[in-house]
Amino acid sequence: MPNDFSSDPRCKALWRFESGALTADSRGANTLTAHNAPAEDIVDYREGACCVDLETDSSQYFSIADGALDAGYPLKSGDATKKFTLCCWFKLETVPGSSQYANIYSKWLWQTDLTIEIGLTGGNLRVNWGYSASGAEFWDAFSVQAGRWYHLAVVIDGVNRVRKVRRYDATAGTVANYSSTPSNQLRVGAANTTIGALANPGNYLDGKLDEMVIFNDLLSDTEIDAIRSGFFPPDPLIKVFQEVAQVEYSDPPLLKIFQVIGQVEYQDAQPGINVSQIIGQVEYDEFSGLKALQVVGQVEYSDIPLPRRIFPVPDSRTLWQSQVEKRTFPVVV
Repeated sequence: MPNDFSSDPRCKALWRFESGALTADSRGANTLTAHNAPAEDIVDYREGACCVDLETDSSQYFSIADGALDAGYPLKSGDATKKFTLCCWFKLETVPGSSQYANIYSKWLWQTDLTIEIGLTGGNLRVNWGYSASGAEFWDAFSVQAGRWYHLAVVIDGVNRVRKVRRYDATAGTVANYSSTPSNQLRVGAANTTIGALANPGNYLDGKLDEMVIFNDLLSDTEIDAIRSGFFPPDPLIKVFQEVAQVEYSDPPLLKIFQVIGQVEYQDAQPGINVSQIIGQVEYDEFSGLKALQVVGQVEYSDIPLPRRIFPVPDSRTLWQSQVEKRTFPVVV
């Protein structure tokens, strides 16, 4: 089942690198310009039915001018929020050694207009952070090998100085997080956005790329892993904090459940709908069947998760009680 980004307004670009559509943005209007005829690979890919195979010797890469980016695209010139997440697959044919460089994604006109550079050098994945037009902080996140598919996520908060990488090694089946805190806020310039090279250009990538998706927000590990697994958006998280029930049994057989109380919180990967309380009272007997005597629900929406609230329990040492006169538990709404 493929990822579905269509209902997520934070997703600002999706380059799937499909056959006959290497430059197409499946989410917005950020159509790339291909340079020097990047090749398709319909045999060795990670998503869909194709990926792009870039060759260093042919100086192949993609680019899009800053002014051509959609409104709301992260780190476009004028972006004051500076929240950015990139996810993609990559597989190197050759690994740049010491004093050699190759770029996966960049908005980086060297020594002139620096924002971010995601690339490789010295056998490592490197994420560079521009704090001025010509000044930057460099950071090597993890080592790489040729011939392996990696799923890469780079999470940037340029205001609060967050620089995080999540890496999945498909050969080893392992996942790891790496992070580094820059000393300065991120600068947002107007250089071209490039895939597979610098904006100058240069630093050409020798390898394959597949399903590159861009968000103007900070994705969680759960969301990143869902993208990698092809199940985005991830399933909602449902938590049941407490269930309390009161049951009475008598002869002739007559089972009655006088009250069932539950507290449930619903939260998707981002703060959203929280069901703080669900209270139900039901009665069952063999003659009349199941009766719903009372159902009470309270639903709230907030931009941040609501604090968890606990129902009072008649006796903290027990969850099940038989009560005469059908005494019910307190109802909190």
